[in-house]
Amino acid sequence: MAIKLESTTRQEVGKAVKAFRRQEKVPAVVYGFGQDNLMLWLNKRQLDKVFTEAGTFSVVDLLIDDKDSTKVIIKEAQRDAVTDNIIHVDLFRINLQEKIEVQIPIHFVGEAPAVKSLGGTAIHALDTITIECLPEDLIKDVQVDISSLETFDDVIHVGDIKVPEKVTIINETDQVVVSVAPPRVEEAETVPAEGEVKEAEVIGEKKEGEETEDKAEAGK
Repeated sequence: MAIKLESTTRQEVGKAVKAFRRQEKVPAVVYGFGQDNLMLWLNKRQLDKVFTEAGTFSVVDLLIDDKDSTKVIIKEAQRDAVTDNIIHVDLFRINLQEKIEVQIPIHFVGEAPAVKSLGGTAIHALDTITIECLPEDLIKDVQVDISSLETFDDVIHVGDIKVPEKVTIINETDQVVVSVAPPRVEEAETVPAEGEVKEAEVIGEKKEGEETEDKAEAGK
């Protein structure tokens, strides 16, 4: 079932946008596919629902002013640093017959023996990868099973990730995805034994009578 998103064209820019945001409207721009950029308004509630379902990896049917329809993906969604609400959206027009590149998240599954049994720490070098495919072949994520990480020498590379035949991973195949670092070992402070302390104190001390001899030598 197609994911639908309704929009209306807008003229407002800059400070004028703030008043419309209070009306639960989110500014957006749609571009690409050899057409001019177009500024839009989106309904906040509908956008939140669509973004939850589509993210940045699913094709969306964008309806403009209840008449024009175009296929897009949500290229970027900017969020407010305080409220985390979406405050602006970039929409990218697509050609269903042309391949596109998108970033999709990596989900780590399983449990690494090097973490569970050896006390190591999993180091996630990547949390997304870039894929290329036709829009209809887009996948929403990839899963990476870390149960193969049995020692601190084991590493999972991009080339180990499995994707459908019609999907190509753009990242270099030798790029590290996840590894396990050994636990940090803090050096214990060495406390000298009682006998060693006494011996250290004695070293360099002069025996009784040696001090007098030294003074006599100095007076000569």
